[in-house]
Amino acid sequence: MERLSPIPDFARVGLMSKRVRIMEDTQTLDPLTGGLVPGPPALLAEVFAAIEPAMLSRLQKEAVEGGGAITNVESLHVSFWFVEGVTVNHYLEYDYVTYPQRPTDPVLTRRLDILEKRQVYEDFRLIELLCKERVS
Repeated sequence: MERLSPIPDFARVGLMSKRVRIMEDTQTLDPLTGGLVPGPPALLAEVFAAIEPAMLSRLQKEAVEGGGAITNVESLHVSFWFVEGVTVNHYLEYDYVTYPQRPTDPVLTRRLDILEKRQVYEDFRLIELLCKERVS
């Protein structure tokens, strides 16, 4: 069964408590070799988003029922108000601190790869992303 939100979309604003950066990898042309080299990431947008753990979803079910192996399993659902141009080629970053936070605790940056993008109700209001944490 696909996850259905128990909270109506208009009330999800209260869950959007994380400041998330939507990033895009860039490439530059190397003048010596003529090839492409990775450049600094570019910021597409910075939004408030709701980040929730994922349950068994459609992506996992298709892989299991089709007799295949599960290769990409999303671990998080991220939803935010519509931003033009977000695709699966982008990734998300947000700053994370452990709880309870002590003054000496470092601020960690978590990176999430986007596996699938959904526009809820296809009305350009709310975007839900199925993501997996990037392992470095």
